[in-house]
Amino acid sequence: MTYATGVASTANQLLDAFYRFAGANGWTVNAYAADGADYRLHLNRGAVWADFSTHHAPASYALALKGSTGYSSARAWDNQPDAISSALTCPNRVGTQSASLFPCTWHLFAQTNPDLLAGVFVSPAQANTHFAVGQLIQTGIYDSGAFYGGHQFWAPAVSNYYAHQLALRAEVDGYRWLGAGGSVPLWRDGPPETTNQFNGLAPLMPIRVMVQSGGYGVLLGFLPHLRCVHMQHFNNGDTVTIGADEWMVFFRSDRAAGGVGLALRK
Repeated sequence: MTYATGVASTANQLLDAFYRFAGANGWTVNAYAADGADYRLHLNRGAVWADFSTHHAPASYALALKGSTGYSSARAWDNQPDAISSALTCPNRVGTQSASLFPCTWHLFAQTNPDLLAGVFVSPAQANTHFAVGQLIQTGIYDSGAFYGGHQFWAPAVSNYYAHQLALRAEVDGYRWLGAGGSVPLWRDGPPETTNQFNGLAPLMPIRVMVQSGGYGVLLGFLPHLRCVHMQHFNNGDTVTIGADEWMVFFRSDRAAGGVGLALRK
């Protein structure tokens, strides 16, 4: 079951759906437990250790996640071994109109070779927030290539954004973690917003992850089973079939936010 969908009225229901889906797709559930009125979830598969919580301040976040390198039942959800310093988040108000996320339709995806767990949460107003955790398709040798993304964890190449919502475990230039609002610029991007001049559609383009090193942008790899796509002729949740692969496409935020969207392999 590499894809599932459903409806959640609260953040706790959303996390419960993710807990069940991840366990059914080969991820180890190290803990799933109440945290006051909310819940926490700790998963891993190989070198990818992911920690989730619906109990996170401020209350404008529906879901928060962190990357780490292990699990300890004696520690708080956000203080796991060698955890990233800043939580990545999915807000409870989304889109250019800041519409309420709930009740949301959730879409969950799981892939292997390399590993990916990802979700898109769609509000009644068709505005989205996203998350993804997995193993980067590495273009070099470094430890370990585990990545973690919340909300808009990627951006078009023309935006020149830093990846405040993407963290990468990469022991590069003396650092252990890159991105996630840290001091090391980490970019994740796709090619410019162009469509095919023949049929008006767009190819699914790889999403690159780069780090600033020695004054240059150095390619570290690509996000697996994820692509960027121009959404001009697509709606939220449309399916694109290319050979044996099916891809679902979603707005980056909502249609008013611009043409580039995210494609996930089913």
